[in-house]
Amino acid sequence: MFMKSKIYYLFALLLFFAAVGGSANARAMQDSQPDKQTLIDSLKLIVDLLEKKDYDTVEQYFYLPPNFKPEMFDVLLARKVISRDGVLAIEKGGQFGTVNLIFGEKRAATKVSDVKAPVEECYAMVMEQNDRNCEVVVHWTEGRFKIVDIERLGSMVSADVVVAEEIEVAAWPSGKEPSKKLLLDSLAVLLHHIESGHYEQAKSRVYVPDDFPAAKFKQTIERKELSADGITVMRQIGKYGTAVEVFGAERAKHFAERVNVPVEECFAVIGVQDEEGETMAHWKDGKFKFLRADDIGKLRLLKSETDPDSSGKPEGAGAKEPPK
Repeated sequence: MFMKSKIYYLFALLLFFAAVGGSANARAMQDSQPDKQTLIDSLKLIVDLLEKKDYDTVEQYFYLPPNFKPEMFDVLLARKVISRDGVLAIEKGGQFGTVNLIFGEKRAATKVSDVKAPVEECYAMVMEQNDRNCEVVVHWTEGRFKIVDIERLGSMVSADVVVAEEIEVAAWPSGKEPSKKLLLDSLAVLLHHIESGHYEQAKSRVYVPDDFPAAKFKQTIERKELSADGITVMRQIGKYGTAVEVFGAERAKHFAERVNVPVEECFAVIGVQDEEGETMAHWKDGKFKFLRADDIGKLRLLKSETDPDSSGKPEGAGAKEPPK
């Protein structure tokens, strides 16, 4: 959007550009689809060109105001409007969808009005991290993305960087009191260990036998029991509480007894969409250790105009029937 107070004083005019989707080379994307991966590939291409200072090439990917000078592209990386690590972060934790789904119809129309793009052809990707947020708004036209707006993407940090120190010292999120945030932060670190092949670190925070095979951890992701997108959805709509509150007394007790832990020391989060994702963990010595993670990878990153209430409780989220 060409908001002069933002563009001309803060060089935010640089934020309104068109990105060719596709792999991180300059080929046209004749067969691409308007999906998350195409947008990520487009952003990676833009970063490549900016780092090479290939401004003659990158200029064709931008919506630019009058009198724009190619050397102004330096501002994008220098001011962290975009960065390679930011793209990696939003690739793992970003929420992608139509602009109507992400922002709601009224805000969506405003987002794309200055470039006169049909709102039904526009998409967005957003992410929140440590009280910061970023957004990318794009128009899908002629088989590729043109980026309408991008804000604070360079300020995001990829999950690999966030947990790097924790991996080195085998540290897991800890606190004085159990909470939804702490439980899901712990689950995110667990996922990172699994994705990175750090199975011993993963085993240390999951109730599994000592001879539990590494292949089983891989299946956790392959079978969509766990994913970064699913954890993001759980943060947004997940119902958190004691295991008894979330699952009901009989079901919670069943899971706790299987690993011989007190059910009153267990907590859970459940997220309900077409699929139902859930996790349960035991709170001890200021840390969570997981009993289960089920179907979390099947939850979808979508945002409607009507957000869940601040408590994060989805409508109709009740306890499941106890296992047979």
